[in-house]
Amino acid sequence: MRIAWLAVPVALSTLIIPSAPAIAAEAPTVAWVECGGGFECGTLDVPTDYAHPAAGTTALGLIRLPASDPAQRIGSLFVNPGGPGGSGVEFVRGVARFLFSPDVRARFDIVGFDPRGVGESSAVFCFAVAAEREEFFDDVTLVPVTLDQERRLIARMADYTRLCGERNALLPFVSTVDVARDLDRMRAAVGDPALTYVGYSYGTYLGEVYANMFPRRVRALVLDGVLDPERWANHSALLLSDSALGGEESLDAFAAACAAAGDGCAFASGDTASQIRSRLDAILKRIETTPLPAPNADPPGEVTYDLANNLYLISMYDTTFWPLFAAGLALAEAGDGSILLDFAHALMPPPGTNDNSLDTFSAVFCTDGTFPHVPAVWPALVRASELRAPTFSSNWLYSGLACSTWPAQAADRYDGPWDRRTSAPILLVSTVADPATPYAGAVRAQQRLADARLLTLDGSGHTSLGQISSCVFQVTDEYLIDEIAPPNGLHCAPDGDPFAVVAAAFTRPSVVPALPSLR
Repeated sequence: MRIAWLAVPVALSTLIIPSAPAIAAEAPTVAWVECGGGFECGTLDVPTDYAHPAAGTTALGLIRLPASDPAQRIGSLFVNPGGPGGSGVEFVRGVARFLFSPDVRARFDIVGFDPRGVGESSAVFCFAVAAEREEFFDDVTLVPVTLDQERRLIARMADYTRLCGERNALLPFVSTVDVARDLDRMRAAVGDPALTYVGYSYGTYLGEVYANMFPRRVRALVLDGVLDPERWANHSALLLSDSALGGEESLDAFAAACAAAGDGCAFASGDTASQIRSRLDAILKRIETTPLPAPNADPPGEVTYDLANNLYLISMYDTTFWPLFAAGLALAEAGDGSILLDFAHALMPPPGTNDNSLDTFSAVFCTDGTFPHVPAVWPALVRASELRAPTFSSNWLYSGLACSTWPAQAADRYDGPWDRRTSAPILLVSTVADPATPYAGAVRAQQRLADARLLTLDGSGHTSLGQISSCVFQVTDEYLIDEIAPPNGLHCAPDGDPFAVVAAAFTRPSVVPALPSLR
């Protein structure tokens, strides 16, 4: 989320699941061509509307890094980086060589794909250019704190969803059920009799839907940063509130780690974890009413509440961000937001980018889930959520506001069941302090799925990429290569303390959304 932060083909006509209509079709194929850096790229045509496959097709963009030991090749490993709206093509090109171990890369083609509506696969855009988008949102606060800001945002988002509907004919056909069918066609196109897949964040929901639509076609699914599928589909506002609570838990974990680090954390000052948490809350509360000047940032500016709230949250996504975040807090407490603003600039898309992350997130989430269709109730949802998660409820709940007036419904929507017996166990991975997909959701998902094993990382961050653990890599490698699923309840420790070594914050893959958009 947000946010944020993978033989003889079986014909689709053999399906017996009611929500997946029978389609008689030849096995699809992908024409791969070299596209630089040892990668191969290709496209796959899929029916735009699976209920009416003759009505037209959508071309999906794919990329793969071929197995380094073809003689020992097992098959293809499909990867989804989350979002919804993350580009699997960009993710695999950027991180495949160091995200996956040499053993995994030797045995699998690593395959990334842009889901329909994303990137190279008929991307959803609600604005033609960046300047139009910036002008449209220029006078609204995306994380509102006053009644006037809430009213203005609610009115503006209704205009936004109208524009999205006018400019995107694909909106009824981008829900996860459509992407799961696409994923099965991709599996068939590469010749694998069953799916091997790694999904992060929202990619876990895609894996859960796939497992229940195609339960006999599961070889190995690693779902990392686990979403509760029932909440995503049928209690969507509650899921956003859960995420807000996960953010609170992550701030508590940061405060505890900072206190334990002592002088190794720039914001510690000899305080207890509770005192550190109170101080960082006080900084954010002060910015609610008065933006924080950042005179020494490049370029100089100010830290608004929108920006600060998002930065607080996204700093929790990856523990390598924590030393820099702590230094920014220490300076901010003295009245200077320069480090925080430079940090935010580093996370933002380049100037002039037509960032469609809100468009693609809404296109999927609003057609997957269930929401009140009366925008005026949103402030009440936020107030209720703030009783348990005061810092991030406005941020997370208003990320779903577009769904109250979204102009499209899914042609088909999967809402369960979640307990279909799969042909192989599913591996779930979750950190105990995840700011977007909280641990409690992973526990519920393990209980809902027919045969899922929960591997717990006793650390922080969004997905296991948020705090690296060699133990997690070893367990997942054995599962992917040898199909050895661990017992349920196994725990792994992270490799190190975030404050023990001040690591470069942008040197390893993270499932992290762009700032300052609403996931």
